[in-house]
Amino acid sequence: MERIISPPSPSRCCFTHMKRIGEVQAEGDGQRFYYKRCTRCGFTVREFVFNIELDRLRAVELAEWNRAAGWIDRLRREVQGEKAA
Repeated sequence: MERIISPPSPSRCCFTHMKRIGEVQAEGDGQRFYYKRCTRCGFTVREFVFNIELDRLRAVELAEWNRAAGWIDRLRREVQGEKAA
């Protein structure tokens, strides 16, 4: 495994230029993470991936989809009303 050498602290460029590098890895305790590196200065951090309840995620996604579908339907009705007028 390659050793990542990073500046000791982030710079202003890091807030807009962080890119994921490599694959998700696991520590000895099972916590999963991946590295993100600033494409400008090279500052690198580990970002941890947390397990979430899949049922909760599905419910949120479904609620978001229903909201978007309702918005699209409302726009279609408005356009049809304008065409009829």
